[in-house]
Amino acid sequence: MSEDAGQAPVVALLGASGYVGGALLPELVPRASQVLALSRSGVPATERVTDRRLDLATPGTIGTVVAEASVIVHAAAYGTLGSTWRDAEDPASDRVNVDLVRELVDAASRRREPPLLLFLSSAQAAAGPVSRYAEQKIEAERLVQQAGEERVLRPLILRLPTVYGVARPTGQTGRGIVAAMAHRALEGGELTLWNDGTVRRDLLHVHDTARAVTAAFDHGAAVAGQVWQLSAGRTESLLDVFTTVARAVAVATGRPPVPVPSVAPATASARSPRPCTRRQRATDVKVLFTSFAHRTHFQGLVPLAWALTLAGHQVRVASQPDLVDDIVSAGLVAVPVGVDHRLFEIDPAEATEVHRYSTGLDFARRHDELHSWDFLLGLETANARSVFPRVNNPEFVAGLVDHARRWQPDLVLWEPFTFAGAVAARASGAAHARVAWGTDLTGYFRSHFLALRADQEENRRRPDPLADWLRDVASEHGVEATPDLALGQWTVEQIPARFRLPSGLDITPGTTSAPYNGPSRTPSWLDDGRRRIAVTGGFSGLGDGADLPELLARLADLDHEVVVTRSGLAPDQVQSNVRLVDFVPMNALMESCDVVVHHGGAGTWASALHQAVPQVAVAHEWDCLLRGQQVADAGAGLSLDPQQTDAATLADAVRSVLDQPTYRAQARALREELRAEPTPTAVAQEIERRTVAART
Repeated sequence: MSEDAGQAPVVALLGASGYVGGALLPELVPRASQVLALSRSGVPATERVTDRRLDLATPGTIGTVVAEASVIVHAAAYGTLGSTWRDAEDPASDRVNVDLVRELVDAASRRREPPLLLFLSSAQAAAGPVSRYAEQKIEAERLVQQAGEERVLRPLILRLPTVYGVARPTGQTGRGIVAAMAHRALEGGELTLWNDGTVRRDLLHVHDTARAVTAAFDHGAAVAGQVWQLSAGRTESLLDVFTTVARAVAVATGRPPVPVPSVAPATASARSPRPCTRRQRATDVKVLFTSFAHRTHFQGLVPLAWALTLAGHQVRVASQPDLVDDIVSAGLVAVPVGVDHRLFEIDPAEATEVHRYSTGLDFARRHDELHSWDFLLGLETANARSVFPRVNNPEFVAGLVDHARRWQPDLVLWEPFTFAGAVAARASGAAHARVAWGTDLTGYFRSHFLALRADQEENRRRPDPLADWLRDVASEHGVEATPDLALGQWTVEQIPARFRLPSGLDITPGTTSAPYNGPSRTPSWLDDGRRRIAVTGGFSGLGDGADLPELLARLADLDHEVVVTRSGLAPDQVQSNVRLVDFVPMNALMESCDVVVHHGGAGTWASALHQAVPQVAVAHEWDCLLRGQQVADAGAGLSLDPQQTDAATLADAVRSVLDQPTYRAQARALREELRAEPTPTAVAQEIERRTVAART
């Protein structure tokens, strides 16, 4: 939570003696200066654990605790997490599951600074009001999210699946289905299944749950405001669960396994007073993501990979060895294949040619030129000759094809430069789609190139450099060269609809969840209440004539802290209102920013959109220029030409954005558009549907 171990936070743990809370307490102690352990039955007090015995079912019990703690972990529930719907039918359950949250929000509203809240909810909340317990969790989540929007809290909602296992050091086993069946088997009772037991459950061990919650704690400020579904990454059929329990108890007791019979299900009224409408997945899908070893390109895939994992699908990410640590750090399963690319060892003459077609792509001034045959052919030639073969080197393609043939994925999702993914999909019989991490210029220009080539007899006789290269690569692995090798069977777009280019391709709107910034720690100074200006993208992002020290000097009189990343400057070269940092998570930084100056990179651009921060873009690379211009056209910022920008021009632009409230208003309007885009859950369901359709 803090870069300074001496400023570890005071943490309030609600439900500290409970099933999950008891497992979580030992994980929190090393991360806190003091843990205020709230529970009915109490916990052993230590130097860093204060035992607060409170009956959370009694109104007015937590106000003082909320005032003391900078982080609150709400692990309390009526009964236990994983208990049946009958617990929630008790009138007292409303007090703990809903009213306690209202009381917490009310107490937090009287604080000067909003505390961070980790709210442990339930996967049932995502399924809709299928039970009273689900209704309570949905209402509690609504209260928490509203408090976050009003800046009363900085909430992070963690939805727990079925939790099982023995919690140490308390020895509790919970009251979920695994514990219930184990107790029944120990008593010699049958483990009765409804129907054939093919219903599947996501089962997460209680200590894995505790570790996941502490991971959220460690990165809480960076991901505050979000909802996360915790998952084991796979599901188990109830038949397998019951059978495993029966065998384990038999081994422990020396008795024969108890029977696991199947019976017709009871009527809805016999087992629950409410109908269950929970969605069942059509199938479990094996999904192979792939990206060449470039961190920012991979990071654009992470939210979608998480969404598919949390939907219960099997997800792996294959890349060159240099990216493996980043994949693992993102909590995903890494598959190293081939050898690392040598893209940045490109010959200077070839680099000049690539640069000619990848910079200064000003659609307003150069529209006709950028859509001409000469430009499009030159772009396709430069990429097919100098970029794509280096990214998709033969060892990488061969390793990916080999893994796909052995693992047999249902779907391969590849970032737009990693054509090896398309070849591997065709070699293994999988469906495949491109996932655009930013503006899909590759697909846009390719589709226009193909349209011009098809329309003109002269052009049809000319080479198609990308298709020719892909044909050679595919033939090495016995794969027929087809058009989808270049553009996928469809494309997942991950930017708001208004910013997408009209390519005519088959598009699936992707998740526009907050971008993944990589593993990071939120520094304590971000929570000091100051308003900020962010200057990021390195010195080259400021413009050809801009001088960074001069720019900072021109911003010295503003009542803002100016946070500058990767500047190369020393502290004695800057003013007192300037903070120099090598790295800071953009999602966390944007919360306190009134304007961000950047080079148009997809991550910073998207982080600013999510936090409704006006932008000043000084961009010229690939799609960066277009993104800056699009935000400016929407009235949410300014776009400056690097060749015509100096320190004075840039400082004036920053002041203009700060002084005119219309920029902030338009940034908020863009955020509302973004919120209307499909959720990660909806995207995962659509990808599942398309995969099943493509494989049938």
